[in-house]
Amino acid sequence: MPPLETSERHQQAVYWPLAGYDRHGEQRVGDPQEIDVRWEDRRGEMVDPQGNRVATDAYAHVDREIAVGSCMWKGSLADWLSAGSGLEDARVMLVVAYREVPDVRGRELRRTLGLRKYGGAPPA
Repeated sequence: MPPLETSERHQQAVYWPLAGYDRHGEQRVGDPQEIDVRWEDRRGEMVDPQGNRVATDAYAHVDREIAVGSCMWKGSLADWLSAGSGLEDARVMLVVAYREVPDVRGRELRRTLGLRKYGGAPPA
């Protein structure tokens, strides 16, 4: 059986890592990267880093730690870059929660992101 970190991740997503915040409190993101994910479009709830319950519009299972405040889009980086300015209404999602669950032996982690529709323009 493949490790949890790589099993069932057959979709691609574009990921913009959180790079910090500007003086107005607006998030700044880094350059986009393509990662393998398992994406689930379903609503639910998760717990954010402050311990509050937050509503989610989708979940993504990933192989790495991803900071809350990062952005994601379901699709390949090539699709994102080739569309140019045609993605103004793209469904970019904001990472609002992150959860790690170890396997029974404590050797591998299942990492799940809680995603919510991003209210702003897609990251530049």
